[in-house]
Amino acid sequence: MNVNWGVSSIFNRPSFVRRAPEILDKHNAQVLIMGHNHQATHRSFHNGKQYINTGTWTDVTSFDPGSLGRLSKPTYAYIEYPEGDETSSRGFTNVFLRICRGKHHDWKEFEL
Repeated sequence: MNVNWGVSSIFNRPSFVRRAPEILDKHNAQVLIMGHNHQATHRSFHNGKQYINTGTWTDVTSFDPGSLGRLSKPTYAYIEYPEGDETSSRGFTNVFLRICRGKHHDWKEFEL
């Protein structure tokens, strides 16, 4: 397999956010959860459908002036079901992108 890992391929990753509505519609889904592209994000679309990318738990180098240097945000998708109704066909209440802070029940909401 010949893979070209030039500079352009590193900085031009596929935009899953742009493809999410198409994938959600194709599979008649309300939520699309993906991961491991180092770009954690949570987007809600006009039709109520949602896209979450959990990013990665690997430290990354940030070139953003507000967070220059090594950056670690261990993010995860949290699905909230109606209380006592985890297997209901009615689905879920909410989906969140959260940041783990190292202890059980110690988290904060992810913000872009």
